[in-house]
Amino acid sequence: QGLLTTPQLHHLVRMRNGEKGAGPHVGDTVAWGSEDGYYAMLADAFSGLLCSGGGGGVCTPLWVDAAHGVGAPKLASLLNKMPQLKVTLANLVRDGPLNDGCGAEHVQKA
Repeated sequence: QGLLTTPQLHHLVRMRNGEKGAGPHVGDTVAWGSEDGYYAMLADAFSGLLCSGGGGGVCTPLWVDAAHGVGAPKLASLLNKMPQLKVTLANLVRDGPLNDGCGAEHVQKA
């Protein structure tokens, strides 16, 4: 409870600041201005991008490297809103130290 990923935090700050800080928004700042709103926004976007038939059809499988961070449990919350999305999740929180041999940090330095 109380943990956010960096993209979630950035999203919430942008929604809170409104047009003052980030210019015009695409979407509803009230509906998307929470952690649940963040998941709703992503679920809509992923459904449109990965699923044929407007989100109700077959979805392209997705592989996610969680880099041993909080992204893995947060992704579970998103997937609750998208049961049609098939995800393979790698490098979970307790599988190793943060960014150890995986994730963007590893790729950048490899």
